[in-house]
Amino acid sequence: MHRRNFIKLTAAIGVASVLPAWSRLAFAADRPALPIPGLLTADATNRIAINVQAGKTQFGPHLATTWGYNGNLLGPALQLRQGKAVTVDIHNQLSEETTLHWHGVEVPGEVDGGPQGIIKPGETRTVSFTPTQRAATCWLHPHQHGKTGRQVAMGLAGLVLIEDNELRKLSKKKNVNEVIRHSPKQ
Repeated sequence: MHRRNFIKLTAAIGVASVLPAWSRLAFAADRPALPIPGLLTADATNRIAINVQAGKTQFGPHLATTWGYNGNLLGPALQLRQGKAVTVDIHNQLSEETTLHWHGVEVPGEVDGGPQGIIKPGETRTVSFTPTQRAATCWLHPHQHGKTGRQVAMGLAGLVLIEDNELRKLSKKKNVNEVIRHSPKQ
């Protein structure tokens, strides 16, 4: 290879490697910031209230009907603690039946909102359980027979963060929960 061709090739590779970063920066100004869900913890009586509700959400120039937990779209991150009992009041404000399934959370079958845990429009379902598993990031979503996909696509989903003593020690040392600690409380 001649020196001139080597220099041309090296320059082309250098420009090509910078271009993706440059293009991301140029187009990032047009993108909305990724919303971080608020953190919802149990109150002094170890209760959490979840409202399943309809709302409106702006997607670019379009205003769309969406569903959410305690808001227009998606839900807050629920923070639970290993070994600490919690009671959750789930109020369905939608015009159709729904459920609330604790995906990945080790709960008794009677409180895990599968198709048997229907919450009719305007009604409230109250469940109580004690997380016993180690620290985990799980999620909650509807599990209504034949309607799960549509209800999730409308926006019904949220995080469940289970803390244990090991995570608390680690987070004090290494700040692994930086996003969680800086999330707005709801």
